[in-house]
Amino acid sequence: RLVPPDRSFIVHAKRCLAYHPHDGLYLIIPFRWGTPGSVMGNNMPKSVHGWWKGKRERSHITLHTSRPSGTGIYDMRTRRRVTVDAWKYKWGDRLTGDTLDQLGHGGTKLGARMAGMVNFRKPGGNGGGAHSKYLTFRVMSEGSTGWIRPAQPGKWPARTVSEQMEPAMEEILSKALETDITSLVGGEAS
Repeated sequence: RLVPPDRSFIVHAKRCLAYHPHDGLYLIIPFRWGTPGSVMGNNMPKSVHGWWKGKRERSHITLHTSRPSGTGIYDMRTRRRVTVDAWKYKWGDRLTGDTLDQLGHGGTKLGARMAGMVNFRKPGGNGGGAHSKYLTFRVMSEGSTGWIRPAQPGKWPARTVSEQMEPAMEEILSKALETDITSLVGGEAS
């Protein structure tokens, strides 16, 4: 008979991936932005892209390493702490509210979403979209409002198509069956 492991062996008490005493658990979520005319969902205006094309300091990753998981979880097989990827960054310029005002996007919904944008460039990379990524970050926490989307009824595409096609299919199958039976028994189809 297997005995379930002691929870404290797997997860240390009060260890969370990211925890703030006031807000509780939280995540920092990156949102990627496309350049004007790209097929991505969030595209920055030409004026903002032009600002980034100027002499701006780009952000980049300086070190890729690993660290123990903040959950305190242990690998059941090896009995060692689980590790996760970790990066060190050198932060460059950020798109500020003042800059957005100067570019004509201050006080707009789009401007509010672009505030804090950074440009990550592959170290040593010269130009080209493959070397540059534009990101903004939002924090989602247990205390956040507006992030939890209300439940929506399912769209059920297969069931909907089936229900819409059923009357037509019954008529088609009925005629096909009648034709098959008539050809087997001989005679004219009605």
